[in-house]
Amino acid sequence: YTVNTNAAATANITPAAIANVTGITTSNKVYDATTAAALNTGAAGFTGIIGTDVLTVASASGAFPDKNATAGKTVNISGITLGGADAGNYTLISNTAVATANITPAVIANVSGITANNKVYDGTAAATLNTGAAGFTGVIGGDVLTVAAATGVFTDANAAAGKTINISGITLGGADAANYTLTSRAATATANLTARGVTVSAGNAAKVYGNTDPALSFSVGGAGLAGGDTITSVITGALARAPGENVAGSPYAINQGTLTTNANYNIAAFTPGQFSITPRALTIAADDKNKVAGTPLPPFTASYTGFALTDNPASLSGALAFATPATGGSPAGAYNITPSGRTSANYAINYQNGTLTVTAAPPRPVTANLIPDAIFSGVQATLHAAVDQLPPLTVSGTPPSSSTFAGVHPGKMMRGCDTTTAASGGRGDAQNHCDPATTGAANTLVKIINGGVKLPIGLVQ
Repeated sequence: YTVNTNAAATANITPAAIANVTGITTSNKVYDATTAAALNTGAAGFTGIIGTDVLTVASASGAFPDKNATAGKTVNISGITLGGADAGNYTLISNTAVATANITPAVIANVSGITANNKVYDGTAAATLNTGAAGFTGVIGGDVLTVAAATGVFTDANAAAGKTINISGITLGGADAANYTLTSRAATATANLTARGVTVSAGNAAKVYGNTDPALSFSVGGAGLAGGDTITSVITGALARAPGENVAGSPYAINQGTLTTNANYNIAAFTPGQFSITPRALTIAADDKNKVAGTPLPPFTASYTGFALTDNPASLSGALAFATPATGGSPAGAYNITPSGRTSANYAINYQNGTLTVTAAPPRPVTANLIPDAIFSGVQATLHAAVDQLPPLTVSGTPPSSSTFAGVHPGKMMRGCDTTTAASGGRGDAQNHCDPATTGAANTLVKIINGGVKLPIGLVQ
């Protein structure tokens, strides 16, 4: 045999196994609404590599399990393929791996589109916000964001148009809220803060004619006053009533006058009141009077109590009249004097009776100047009938002789006597003072001398 030393043979060298690939890392990323992960394979390790062989990761895919922003999220690596000079000498048993990375929230630079409702002044600066149309600068694709909370405040509580509203405390809501962070939690809006409408009702008032007007009052209704506002802090000016001071024409309207509100309110409706003037009490009292029986009635007068302002009796209508049951010839006694006749719309007249006091007439003083017997001596008594008609007389003086005037009694009806005795049918009496034999003369004539009564001697009772 000849041996051919150049003979050749064949055999297979099968690739060595790489059990797994380690050291693949994933970069942290900002939320982008995807699960994609960026892999770092430069530091990959290959379990099973021999010596100085050169292996790399030719390709691999990384994916987060979901898109949501979270720290330390697992990244699933798949589709790993080997690369490098010795890649052909190896086979990869597992082409998957895992890594971890952070998905940090994306930034919303600002929130726009928040509006505020107009409102009626309520004493506060609070504003009601509308966030349904809010926009979010930086939101991705079809992510859902809302405003979960926000507070709006007017720059002050006072009513004005187009007021700025400062919005603060904005927080994100919606399904994707956790994937975003808000750079600014503030925003602004504008709205009108309108005046608060109230109703004002004037209270009714009254006074007695001639008095000063009482203070006028009013009440506030409708929406009422807000917060700690008071009538004096909101409403200025004064009510005014229609002019007039007489009962006639009452009631007078109580109008709004200069009543007005500050800029935070307006008087939406005003209800007038009524001012009534009632009659004043006036007393007309008949003055008491006196008179003597048999004399004419005196002039009657009255006193007035209760006039107001510059009023006087001439301010009344009608004529003052008096009535009394007494007449000039009424006997002694007390009689009513009843006044009447005056009228006035401004006064409630109360009449008070007076008293007419009638006193008895005193006796007429008559002096009987006694004349000595000699003057009437020889005169026949012819006037005894006339003497019988004379009123009672008061006799004064001292008679010349007690025997001559024994029959004269003061205060009695006095009459003359004649020279004929009673026994002969004459007018004499048993004493027969008219007997010439006793008196020396028949003295029966009564004479009026110098205003007095002259009685002759011999008069009998």
